[in-house]
Amino acid sequence: MVLRLVAHFKRSITMKTNPLLFTLVVLSIVTMDRARAQVTVGTGLTYQGQLRQDGAALSEFVDFEFRLFTLPEGGTQVGPTAVRPFTLVENGLFSTLLDFGNSAFNGDARFLEISARNPAGSGEFVVLDPRQAITAAPYAVRANRSNAAFALDAPDGSPTNAVFVNNSGNVGVGTSNPEIKLHVTGGNDSGLAGGGFIQAGTAGSNIAIDDNEIMARSNGGPSGLFLNHEGGNVLIAGLSASGSVGIGTVSPQGRLHVKGQPGPAGGTLALEGDNHTYMGFFPNGVGAGRKGWFGFGFPGGSTMAMANDAGGEIQFWTHGQAQLWVDSSGIGIPNMPYIGDFYNVQWHPGGRLGYDNSTRRHKENIRPLVTDFERLLDAQPVTYTRPGNPDRWEVGYIAEDMNDLGLTPLIYYEEDGLVGGFNYEKSLIYLVEIAKAQRDKIAAQATQIAESEKTLRDLTSRLEALEAKLTR
Repeated sequence: MVLRLVAHFKRSITMKTNPLLFTLVVLSIVTMDRARAQVTVGTGLTYQGQLRQDGAALSEFVDFEFRLFTLPEGGTQVGPTAVRPFTLVENGLFSTLLDFGNSAFNGDARFLEISARNPAGSGEFVVLDPRQAITAAPYAVRANRSNAAFALDAPDGSPTNAVFVNNSGNVGVGTSNPEIKLHVTGGNDSGLAGGGFIQAGTAGSNIAIDDNEIMARSNGGPSGLFLNHEGGNVLIAGLSASGSVGIGTVSPQGRLHVKGQPGPAGGTLALEGDNHTYMGFFPNGVGAGRKGWFGFGFPGGSTMAMANDAGGEIQFWTHGQAQLWVDSSGIGIPNMPYIGDFYNVQWHPGGRLGYDNSTRRHKENIRPLVTDFERLLDAQPVTYTRPGNPDRWEVGYIAEDMNDLGLTPLIYYEEDGLVGGFNYEKSLIYLVEIAKAQRDKIAAQATQIAESEKTLRDLTSRLEALEAKLTR
């Protein structure tokens, strides 16, 4: 049998009074038997439309009247008036069956006039202007009885089967063997000037699709391509897929590979948020929860942080090994290099590291330290182990004992005022002062001894002289 598509159009028209926007789709099918004389078995056409009033989609009952004419204005009405009262319009959409008789479509031009009345059942009909042209049989549609497939030939007959529909409902454009619901072949590579398999949009601004590319273009140049611009997820591949995404490269070396010179202010890869932004890490899958993050993770804050929520270390690697690590016990540097005699590293109870020096430039309120330095000699050294390390014995002092001896200048105090530690390094100052005091004592004793020796020599000389007189 042969089926003919009489008209298929989509246009916008306006009522003369109240603005009503219609989008019309008209389809007419005439069935003929190839084995017998051509016999028409159906003259109806399905009319589908979209109705808007004042820009809003209607959802109510509307009365319609459809008339067919020979001219866009005036002319002769062909066939009867199709009256469709109380037609349900839902979200602006409606559909109805029209039949203007066997002789309505004979190959001559036809124009459809539509009148509408809203609300239904009262008031006057308003004619939509202009009438809509219905092209007579622009396509030939053939049905093959052996497989019940449908095909559309080009208007001039070449190529045949330009559009093909098989038993499974798959539609082929350029192929008579469509493998999926819409299968398009025969196009060319998309370019800014044109080309592609599928094009959506105007001649100047459109999206083109070919066998491996989606391109947005505008008037011969590139244009922005938006994916789910109004919201929702954009999914690329999946956990079981092996595909990678390349931005600026056709050979991605990871699941996401970004290549290109950094932007003037955003870098090669930029992360933007309203008041904070960070990268989250899910090494065991989303179901196991986030295990770490890096970035500005605190809303409204200016701190850039790195966090390991799994409870392990954060390590910094170079030259094939970890050169620095951070965990709950502190900071570790397993390969501390020797760099000579420089500043001493100091740790502040507030958690900061810094260095100490002895230059006058970094000191204020300088005055002599006056104290009993020899109190250090009353300190009792002890031996001890650390919690969790019972086999490692150390020697030292107890800071609280040193504080009790009055050695407060050598004590580290925590922010809450509790004794935190003893400064072994600066205890050397006390030892130097003790040594100086001992030196002064020794010097004084040496002077006394020298004076005593002189006195002894004088006494010895006098005794010798006296003995000499007595022996005469």
